[in-house]
Amino acid sequence: MYSDYQQALHYMLDLQGAGWQLGLERIENLLELLNNPHEKTAFIHIAGTNGKSTTAAMYESVLRQAGYKTGLFTSPHLIDVRETIRINGEMISRDDFLSLVNTMRPHIEAAGTTFFESLTALAFMYFAQNQVDMVVLETGLGGRDDATNVVSPLLSVITSIDLEHTDFLGNSIEEIAEVKAGIVKKNVPCIIGELPRKAEQVIQVICKQKSSKMYRANEIYSIESVVTDENGTKFAIRNSENKAISLQIPFPGPQFARNAGIVAASFRISEFFVKITDSQLVSGLQTADWSGRFQLLRKHPPVILDVAHNKSAFVELVQVVNDVYPQFFKTFVMGLLADKDVDGICKSLAGSADLVYVVPPDSKRAIKSEMIVEKLMLYKIPVEVLSIEKALQLIFSDHNAEKMYCITGSHYVAGKVLKIINSLTS
Repeated sequence: MYSDYQQALHYMLDLQGAGWQLGLERIENLLELLNNPHEKTAFIHIAGTNGKSTTAAMYESVLRQAGYKTGLFTSPHLIDVRETIRINGEMISRDDFLSLVNTMRPHIEAAGTTFFESLTALAFMYFAQNQVDMVVLETGLGGRDDATNVVSPLLSVITSIDLEHTDFLGNSIEEIAEVKAGIVKKNVPCIIGELPRKAEQVIQVICKQKSSKMYRANEIYSIESVVTDENGTKFAIRNSENKAISLQIPFPGPQFARNAGIVAASFRISEFFVKITDSQLVSGLQTADWSGRFQLLRKHPPVILDVAHNKSAFVELVQVVNDVYPQFFKTFVMGLLADKDVDGICKSLAGSADLVYVVPPDSKRAIKSEMIVEKLMLYKIPVEVLSIEKALQLIFSDHNAEKMYCITGSHYVAGKVLKIINSLTS
């Protein structure tokens, strides 16, 4: 038995040594030993290459506005592992985390579960013990063989599909779509965002096989009049009866408007019994909150933090930076992990980045800075290699009103930046 939170935390974090292992057998064994807490809760299950966490945050916020007691499970964390497990927006307490680890430890060791599998089961225990009404559940990696895929949800959601984690998920859009669509369950509706045609075809076939009706969010609500600034995005959604609802979200970028459209459309699906009013939708989306998504760390001159970490997310991020800060000298502060499309990411910065500070992510999986430098120079982008600490020192001592900074590339970069800033302000 552990006597304090730090001991329990270290025990859980030490499980990361096993790395990422896909498959459901270990977590199913663990949950069986814990009396299957995941069978005691209702779920919305979300998969996708990009947009999962913000979409999950928007679902949770809308449900909370509608009076539901909500659970939220996301990954990865930025600063504190407890960020991943929330009830009504509040992180699990240290005492509850400690208690659950003490309860689960012998069963974790019997089942041989990984860090993510153990954390997922801990979340299920916490939500069941607290009798939440609805859990919004984000997949960790892929879908079919992800530890979260033990649940039978009320709704399956696929936000987007692109090439990423090809060593785990497959080398083509079709293969990745098949893995993501593994979250689709028999007779459970599935709603999708705007996907590549080949991905949509794969998902459509799988939904038909499982007698699960597939809904395209943009056929329920069309998105129009999108206006983005550094504080967020204003837009309207219009239904088939030509009724429009004006909305505002705190995330800048048209991609977040599309994710909000998925959330809004979900509550109009007849098989999904959860119904909310327009005012609850408007209020819930407007008050949704999530760190690391075009997060404004300083306004003058602007410093943005964003966890974009693959090519498609970078393309979207760069477009928003250009739209919001068209006349600024743009410095990107970037660190990447070794499994990323370095060439594609660096290419997305060409023509937009005036300077790149390459910083090492706080991870054993970080790519060597020299490899990023080589690619950036190929695209004729000026570059310097710095520590994260030195980059922040330069950024926050710069008061040139014609400059802006965007810190990006990895959750590990974002997490370390937030830890440093929090330590300076606490």
